[in-house]
Amino acid sequence: MKSRRTKACEFSQKTRKIIKERDGHCCIFCGSTEMLSIAHLVPRSRSGLGIESNGALLCAQCHFTADQGADYSKRRAINDRLRTYLQELYPEVHDSDRVFHKYGYYRKDEEDESDSEQKGNPSEQVLLDCSGYRDIV
Repeated sequence: MKSRRTKACEFSQKTRKIIKERDGHCCIFCGSTEMLSIAHLVPRSRSGLGIESNGALLCAQCHFTADQGADYSKRRAINDRLRTYLQELYPEVHDSDRVFHKYGYYRKDEEDESDSEQKGNPSEQVLLDCSGYRDIV
């Protein structure tokens, strides 16, 4: 059975389809249409969520270079392009919104006392992520 973090960090089939259509079925860096995969801006190793605002299409070569390429300047260029691209599409989303928070997520179907507390404090908001959990902010 997968953990909550693992589920939250994976791109769902629905999210994958949305990202592919949004990016025009080609690598956002080089324009290739061969061997495409979705790259995380905030990596899974740092609990990056599998949400639209944290992923973009890259070809296998650009994805490898972005993750572990030996040419630092090219790796930096791809990662900067990925960050700029996603910030242009989602200006209201910050890196902290792209990260799984272990103790801040609750199952959608559970009744929670924080819901009643939230009504008393209008500054709090409930954020839903793609994995079916909510974050009380």
